[in-house]
Amino acid sequence: MDVSIHAWDDIDVHELAAVYAACNNLQKEEHTLLVRKFQNWEYDTSPVVICVHSDKTLKGWLMLHITSPTMVEINPGPFGGHPVVLPGSDSAKIRSVLIREALTYATREKFTKIDLTVPMGSNTSKDLYKTYGFEPFYFCMVCTLSDEIRVTLPEGFKINHTSDVDEDDLYMCYYHAFSAGEAQFFFDQTEDEKRKFFSELASTGTMDEECSLVLMKEQVVGFTYVVQYGKEGNCHLNLICIHPDFQGLRLGEMLLRLTMRKAARQYETMTLYTEADTSALELYRACGFKKGGGNITYIYTTGV
Repeated sequence: MDVSIHAWDDIDVHELAAVYAACNNLQKEEHTLLVRKFQNWEYDTSPVVICVHSDKTLKGWLMLHITSPTMVEINPGPFGGHPVVLPGSDSAKIRSVLIREALTYATREKFTKIDLTVPMGSNTSKDLYKTYGFEPFYFCMVCTLSDEIRVTLPEGFKINHTSDVDEDDLYMCYYHAFSAGEAQFFFDQTEDEKRKFFSELASTGTMDEECSLVLMKEQVVGFTYVVQYGKEGNCHLNLICIHPDFQGLRLGEMLLRLTMRKAARQYETMTLYTEADTSALELYRACGFKKGGGNITYIYTTGV
């Protein structure tokens, strides 16, 4: 069994795609589309590919995408998340070798974190990731919607639609709320990245979605961004926040329940993504959300 490491620009993507196609029983047309995805995939920093060959045949591979000076991601997006390994008696061993080599490479190159995103319902390699120290970090939750929710806002508060409020006012509420919060992604962003990320959320149709709501009391107290997402009949909570001056009053729960009631007129379910071990989990659970659907992201910390 031979292990080798290559720059993405030096690898034969046809060979990688052939292994992926064999693992996933892709038809010829799907295989061709996959090769095009691999060929046209854009990146800022050249990724690294770790390969395992046996008898000169590629048996498995994974790609490490450099997402920042401190983080790499295993097989993002079109690459499928999991290490790509041909079925066989030695597949578990090859998968272990690939993960181990990825951790060794990341540590040697002074990256501090490795992340890996896979479908929530997939058990492939889950125990392996835990064995090597990967921890659940970011996952999907889902709930069934009902228009029978009853919520009474405290006196002086009112509900508007996001399209009726200036985006700058929404951003300032978001900025102050997340500055006082626990979401790690926010603190990892520069000031320009924070604003760009927020504008991208607003440009996905959330501002016009009927169930994207703003809670007001002479100023923006909090708001939700909702968008149609995934399967038919599902909407996705892109964002919920409450200004820190109004936290601790259960206004977040009221706003979320009002949003869910509004969404129930058009959708059957609502999904959201959240980081693990944050206080927001209790809010989501109180409103009926449970783990399920979508993807889950695992994080490994190298200790560098």
